[in-house]
Amino acid sequence: MKKHLAIIVVLILSLTLLGMSEKPTIISLGLPTYGSATLDDEGQIIGFTGPNLGLGWSWKHYFEPLEIEKFNPYWGIGTVVLFIPYISLGGDYAIELNTNILLIGVEVALPYAFGIDIGYIF
Repeated sequence: MKKHLAIIVVLILSLTLLGMSEKPTIISLGLPTYGSATLDDEGQIIGFTGPNLGLGWSWKHYFEPLEIEKFNPYWGIGTVVLFIPYISLGGDYAIELNTNILLIGVEVALPYAFGIDIGYIF
């Protein structure tokens, strides 16, 4: 029980710290589930990092900076259940919603899953 409590505390602290970030934030059904953007030198989004619903941590990196109204392929790595590794390939189609962005995409996380991803960047 103490392990579960420790995991929950770590995830809550992670979400709190990410929420205080001045970088764009993503909420997603994919990997990562909640995270902050990685920016290049010009301030363009090139990826995301944060916790995922599999009780792990995810890093998602676009091959090129994220572009609106375009399919953006990416690769990713991370863990589920804290330490079981995965790699992923996928792509997101970015739709601008005023100052926010809606992402609709597909993802293959090897060796675990394939799915459709919906995300929201704010």
